[in-house]
Amino acid sequence: MTITPLPLHAEFLLLAHDPETGKALVDGTPLKAALAGAALIELGLQEAVRLEGEGRDARLVATGADVSPELVEVLARADGHAPKKAVARMGGAESYTDRATRLREATWDRLESERLVRRDEGKVLGLFPVTRRIQTTTARATLVDTLRSAVLGSEPPGIRTVGLVSVAQASGVLAKVLPEIDKKHLKARAAEIGEGSWGGDAVAKAVADMQAALMAAVMVPVIVSAGSS
Repeated sequence: MTITPLPLHAEFLLLAHDPETGKALVDGTPLKAALAGAALIELGLQEAVRLEGEGRDARLVATGADVSPELVEVLARADGHAPKKAVARMGGAESYTDRATRLREATWDRLESERLVRRDEGKVLGLFPVTRRIQTTTARATLVDTLRSAVLGSEPPGIRTVGLVSVAQASGVLAKVLPEIDKKHLKARAAEIGEGSWGGDAVAKAVADMQAALMAAVMVPVIVSAGSS
């Protein structure tokens, strides 16, 4: 039986939350920007969007490929825009209707339908209702092992793992899930992985180029959040 991998934004959402309590490992602003970045990379992996142009002229362009329901709005908001603006239009200052929260909830619903999480209703301070998702499988542990192998290994990981390493590092999640590894080594190795050579794999090279531009955009809200804490 062939097991279809989870989309990158779903993998990131699992990683970014404590599997037992459902609490996020990083603040809301970096989490939203990183989730938007992960979704955009997933669109690249599916060849639903490509990066055209270079430098300041680079734009994300839709290819016309079909995408899953939770990515329809992401694709529409990204088409024709620079990577930084595409992230902002989904998970940043230009997303006035909190589209990243819609993406997050739609992704949680997908994970719940696949029985990877269950809904847990509770209250904060006994007053304010809150909904969290408790993870019910070892999927997250497998993802953490994949990240650990990529960071500690000498072989270049696949392009999907490269994307997960990059978005986890840009959001601050990588250090949270691999606390036993020195942060300087994590940062250096993540950069090395992101700059890997893709040889003759045109799709992987295209995704890597798009990913580099997107992660620069994701890093902005992370730095702002850290500076204000």
